[in-house]
Order: sequence, then structure tokens, then C-alpha cells
Amino acid sequence: MRVVVALGGNALLQRGQELSAENQRKNIRVAAGQLAAIHDHHELVIAHGNGPQVGLAALMAPDGEYFRKVVPSPLPQRIIEINTIRMLVERGVVLICVVYGEHAGV
Repeated sequence: MRVVVALGGNALLQRGQELSAENQRKNIRVAAGQLAAIHDHHELVIAHGNGPQVGLAALMAPDGEYFRKVVPSPLPQRIIEINTIRMLVERGVVLICVVYGEHAGV
């Protein structure tokens, strides 16, 4: 079975945790162990987006007198390099694809 997992949000930072690289590294180690167990029995594609962290940082960081405006990312219009992604997954490669703004890797 092919399993697509999107990492971001709670995989990197638990609710209430301080936004720090140390906390994110600790949390991703836990997620990596769980992903390894999934990969033992399934095809695995990993997508990563950092929207929650960027949004949290923007809300916390004042820009002069004002706070920055946070807007949602648009829905992906297409999957870039879909044929290459399919070929690699079919050959058993673990993919880590990036989801960024209007460009989606998976």
C-alpha cells in the first residue's frame, strides 16, 4: 500500500511548546521512528510544509506598530514532477516532497 504522510504542525511542534529548533528536532525524531515502521511494510511518500511554524512566528513578531497579516496558502494548482515522483515511489524510494505556497510536491 502507498502511504502519503504530511509532516508539519504537530509533527514538528506540539501545542503549547516553545518554538525552538531543539523542540522541533526532538519531535521529528519521534515522527521518524514511526515513519520507519510504516516504511517497513508500505511505500512511503513524505510531504513537508512549514505553514504552522511560519504562521505562529508571524503572529508573534510585531512589524513596527502593527502585527503582520497572516493569510492562508492557496490550494495547490498542480503537482510538480508527478511522473518522476510516481516512478521513484514505484521503485521503492522514500520521497520527501515539499509543499510550498501554490507549488506542491505531493
